[in-house]
Amino acid sequence: MIDQYARQYGTGDMLINLDSDEEGIFTAGCAGGSTATLTLPMKRESEMDCLTLSLCGLPGGHSGADIHTGRASANLLLGRLLAALPDVRLVSVEGGSKDNAITREATAVIAVSHVAMASMTLLGLSDDIAGELVPEDQNCRIVCERLTEQETAAVSGMM
Repeated sequence: MIDQYARQYGTGDMLINLDSDEEGIFTAGCAGGSTATLTLPMKRESEMDCLTLSLCGLPGGHSGADIHTGRASANLLLGRLLAALPDVRLVSVEGGSKDNAITREATAVIAVSHVAMASMTLLGLSDDIAGELVPEDQNCRIVCERLTEQETAAVSGMM
């Protein structure tokens, strides 16, 4: 099929994406992206409490069509929350299913030494984030739940 297009339209070394969601509108853009896998050495920890930290309720969107709206990315907000926590260990993290999307939700399982300190930090930062959201993002919820002893035991193999 590619040979058929090459014979009909010619060949080239560069692609210019003129895509749009609206009929009759041409938008010069980029259709590129990349995926990376990161593997780090692991050190097992004990005597820490596990929490699930989730962001949900965001509308998300397409990174090309909606990037100008200022909508929040659940992945970026989750990263901001995690970076603010003292003495945190990341057990797992996931968010979004498409490379070209503004993520609607993201979740991390974390281990902390001091649940009360982590909760206070998250509460303060949650208020800051709520004040920064655009109107479309006002349904954003930040949920932090302590894992039960059974759930902690189940993830302890990952810590």
